[in-house]
Amino acid sequence: MIQTDLFVLICTFIAGLALMINVFLKSLLFIYGSILIVLCLLVYATIKSEIKDQLKELWILGLLSLILYPPLEYLFVGRLDMVTYLTNEPTILLSPVYPMLFWLFGVVLFGYIYIRSIHIFKSVAIAVAAVSFFSAINGLVAENLFNYMGFYRNNVSSIMIVKTPVYLPLGYMVTFAFMPLYLKFRWISGLLLFGIICLCWLMFSLIL
Repeated sequence: MIQTDLFVLICTFIAGLALMINVFLKSLLFIYGSILIVLCLLVYATIKSEIKDQLKELWILGLLSLILYPPLEYLFVGRLDMVTYLTNEPTILLSPVYPMLFWLFGVVLFGYIYIRSIHIFKSVAIAVAAVSFFSAINGLVAENLFNYMGFYRNNVSSIMIVKTPVYLPLGYMVTFAFMPLYLKFRWISGLLLFGIICLCWLMFSLIL
């Protein structure tokens, strides 16, 4: 599994580096090229991995979550004025394609963090804590970088972490804490996954 770990680490590094570089480039083409390379590397890692069956389950979960992504984002995020997209490109309802690709990468990545944490620590509780913390930090960093590169703007709330409302990382944290259930009921939870995080964002935005 060391080879798979290395591929996932490389993919995470490429995605993070691409976002940081694009703060200065501000290029949609660069972002699309970067995330497509990352996803292709993840597909290759899945094919070559010793745990390919588990990784395939993560892809199923992520791909299913994309089916209802545009209508759910339109209903929750767009109608509640949580985000304003600033790029001029074709969209599916409200949603540009690049956030959907990064969401797919995130689902697979967070699921892999959970699976590897189970393997290393032999504890569901520790694995849940690990994926919750990692997803929150990852979401916070990515949201801020997208704001800085001018691709979209998260609308101001009462508590902000740089340019990101605090309810966004909290939503990631709570949503991906249920990763054991998502993997157990992946066909159903895949369709509901983006809706779950939208509900978490809504709940926290009303409280904070």
